[in-house]
Amino acid sequence: MAVVIYSARTGRLRRYITDAVLTDAQIVRKFPAAAGEAHVMFDTLPDSPDKLQELLSQHTGLIPRGDRYVLVTSAGNITGSILADPDAGDSVSRRTLVAHNEADIGWRQMRDSTFQRSLQNIDHDIAVANGNIEKYNNPKWSISMAELGLSSGQIKQEQRRLIAEAEAALIILRIERADREAPR
Repeated sequence: MAVVIYSARTGRLRRYITDAVLTDAQIVRKFPAAAGEAHVMFDTLPDSPDKLQELLSQHTGLIPRGDRYVLVTSAGNITGSILADPDAGDSVSRRTLVAHNEADIGWRQMRDSTFQRSLQNIDHDIAVANGNIEKYNNPKWSISMAELGLSSGQIKQEQRRLIAEAEAALIILRIERADREAPR
């Protein structure tokens, strides 16, 4: 017998307890769900957390989402991102949890509560895009693709696609950087 405890709001698996000796009622009393949590009991558990989440989602009808939070310092700097559920008591000391699907390390929370990537973060992404364009134009890249068994036509097609993708990213990044530097 196993008790699976999950976020009542998001459906995300939080923890599970297996104890073949205890009865159903004893397990629930010994391992109660906290505020914002719910529990369900299963006779057996799948062999991985991902499969357990799938089973839990099938049982509850909840697909985990809306539980990505960034960790914001008092100065507005984002120091990381986590999956969390403040309704179930999740917190991080000396950080504010702010729900956001994209912001991450190197971004800042602005006074109007919007988020912006730092110029350093944008510059890093520009350097990566430039590096990718250089890499795909390098004959050594074509040789390594030929060693994988790709025909010269397949290599050229993949090379054009990857270069176009990197150039498109570079255009977007340069626009984002210019927009950030424009006087307000």
